[in-house]
Amino acid sequence: MLKRRSKHFALLLVLTMLATMFVGVGTASAGASYSVGSVVKVNAGAAQDLGKIIVNVTASELNTTSVDFFTLRLPADFDFGLTVGNDYTLTQIANTDTFGVNGAASTLQIRIPTQANAFSASNSFGNAGITVDVIAKNEIKIKVASDGTQNASLANAVVSDEKTGYFYIQMTSVFVDSSSPSTIEATIEGRAGSPFGDAKIAIAQYGTGITNLTIDSVKTITSAATACDIIRLKEDRPGAFRAGDTIEIKLPSGYKWDTLPTITKSDGPSVYTVPTASTADDGRTLVLTSNQTSNVVTYLLLSGQRVKVDDESIAKFGDVEATVGGTASSAPGSFLVVKYGDYSVKAEAFGDPLTVTAGRVEQEIGKFVIEEGIKESLLGGRTINATLVGGAKWGDLSKIRQDTSNSKNWMAPMNASWAAVGNNGDTIKLTLTANTASTDAIKAVFEKAEIIVSPTAEEEIKIVFSGSANVTGEAVVAKVVKPVTVGIEGTPAQFITGKRSLVLPDIVITESKKEAIDAASTTSTNTNGYTKHTVGATDYYFIDLNGNGTYDPATERLVPAKDALTSTTTANNWLFLEFPVGTACTVPTKVEVVEGDLVLDPSSVSRSVTADGRWYVQVKIKSTSSKPSKVKFSGIKLDVDRTVPEGDVKVYVKGGAVLQTTAAFPGATSIANAVVAQIITPADTVTTSEAKFVIGDSKYTLNGIEKTMDVAPYIKDSRTYMPLRFVAEAMGVTESNIIWDAVGQTVTLMKGDKVVQVKIGSNVLLINGAAVNMDVAPEISNSRTMLPIRFVANAFGADAAWDEATQTVTIK
Repeated sequence: MLKRRSKHFALLLVLTMLATMFVGVGTASAGASYSVGSVVKVNAGAAQDLGKIIVNVTASELNTTSVDFFTLRLPADFDFGLTVGNDYTLTQIANTDTFGVNGAASTLQIRIPTQANAFSASNSFGNAGITVDVIAKNEIKIKVASDGTQNASLANAVVSDEKTGYFYIQMTSVFVDSSSPSTIEATIEGRAGSPFGDAKIAIAQYGTGITNLTIDSVKTITSAATACDIIRLKEDRPGAFRAGDTIEIKLPSGYKWDTLPTITKSDGPSVYTVPTASTADDGRTLVLTSNQTSNVVTYLLLSGQRVKVDDESIAKFGDVEATVGGTASSAPGSFLVVKYGDYSVKAEAFGDPLTVTAGRVEQEIGKFVIEEGIKESLLGGRTINATLVGGAKWGDLSKIRQDTSNSKNWMAPMNASWAAVGNNGDTIKLTLTANTASTDAIKAVFEKAEIIVSPTAEEEIKIVFSGSANVTGEAVVAKVVKPVTVGIEGTPAQFITGKRSLVLPDIVITESKKEAIDAASTTSTNTNGYTKHTVGATDYYFIDLNGNGTYDPATERLVPAKDALTSTTTANNWLFLEFPVGTACTVPTKVEVVEGDLVLDPSSVSRSVTADGRWYVQVKIKSTSSKPSKVKFSGIKLDVDRTVPEGDVKVYVKGGAVLQTTAAFPGATSIANAVVAQIITPADTVTTSEAKFVIGDSKYTLNGIEKTMDVAPYIKDSRTYMPLRFVAEAMGVTESNIIWDAVGQTVTLMKGDKVVQVKIGSNVLLINGAAVNMDVAPEISNSRTMLPIRFVANAFGADAAWDEATQTVTIK
């Protein structure tokens, strides 16, 4: 094997002292021990550091009559760089506690701590007690003279103290030959009779070395040339990126390096020439050529390099991944350099949707995110609309805030407040401010938004985004649960029309979760269609005539809050069971909590009727539940009149205890329903009839039988006006189901499952609440409601025919 002399070699011996567990002078111990600070990685053909050896010895183990020593031998290919045969003493370097074997420029240095210990005299370094002899190019002897021949203070310290010394042996600038073993060991041999024993210690691991590449962040670029972030090169051992080696970073097809990087050394040799940068493959490949083999681990930074979309027909949107090659060993084999995108903005859910309760206000929804595809996709002055779909309206908009921990670069354009759009309550708008601060693509995560959930809401609530900012996307932000369900114990009661006081099965309301039935009360405030505008610290309101959410003093007028706001207090602690029109319920014989710990007020159990004739029973809630509960209503009796059609009779769960959104959703008045009874006979006997009415004649025939009216049909403006009451009776509507409301000037007709209403002077006819437009309005003649009868006849499934020759209207 050929020997190679190391270019440089230094040995650092660091000696510190710690108190030991031994007591008394001369107490024996187990002798010196050896370890290594770390097994370093080294490369071939370069001068570099080896691992640091630690020698532990107790002072009292040293001889006071002779010199103790041990030899340290490296493999045959190593060289300490000291003169063979010389005995070196230590020379202090400047005013430090470090000493050179051969002066300040020595390749071997020993550091001795200044504090008093077994190897340093009081108030002195005691360096005269340590010498180094060079036995061979690769072997030295370290002598500690505690016998006073070199330093009397050291001998005295050994006698008087029980201290432990630590030797730190550091080898630097060692040339590693390519024939070195994979594990490089140092051999230690101690003097017979001394505390220093024999050992072999692994101090380095030999290998070819790898240069690791990383990038600080992945920026988004457009088709224009854009600088990517800093690329970092780090050797895992000295000389990993050897002189003449290359590292090649190749972009995918359609991209090229538009500008070469500036290469700087972050750490490494004090004198070092950074690699040279160039391009190949028409600019697709960035080539880094090493100019120097380092003798210490080197860190390099590449900055300012620009990536350009060279061919838009080939370059693909998304991640731009470069492959790594060249003659040097490097890792990883590929990494993301940039992302290629176009101006775009997307919106989506951020994280999982939250669970909300139907029929409740102040329900927090999940987070949603608005994110640019590339920087400056969002422009100042443009708008983002967020529309709730699935049965909900926005709550208090002031509670919507940014999730700053998950957002980035959002403050400049996204710090405005959301504002309501229109009067429906399901759409809000964000008007972007000028984007002057963001340095990269914006990602704005919004949280803490609250909604008002309809009693009839679908299983999930989502936000659909739109607006002039060209935001696209949807976000599912909430899963809806009903607060309660309702059912019966047993089967529905069987009713015959007109029967009275039939007992219903027990009705049970079940909570879906604790506190689903509320015992609180709330105060709600609405703006009656006004939009808020703040001046200084005072809130004013205006009607948004321009529909842009912004106050325009030229066309819109500010009013104080007292003129715009209406506050109402609603008791939320009543639970209702409501029955349909045409039925009448009795007070239940018992209302009780049969499961859970909900608390009722038994004295509050009663019944009442709504303005439109719907009977209900009610009970007040005193305290909400801490676990899901069940409430049973027993002993309710029901009367059913002849207007109730054949089929199912349902009970509806209502009341502020389960439904707090009536103001926001006036058409949704119940939270749950269940079939409690069935009508098994039709409400009215259906027969085929024929009636004939003659213009100007107060007599008419019904199934061939002549009858008399107190008013005759007439023609007005080419339309035939007929008396509604007599025509209704001819179509089978009973007299009791023809109702005249003198105050409201309204006639109500009921037959089977149809309820028809007309109002004097109104062209709107209502069929079960649904509006039908007529071309003329009813009027009163001789105290009778008169109108062209075709619309009413059609509502009840009858046909009306006109015979011009005989001036006769036939209704079948």
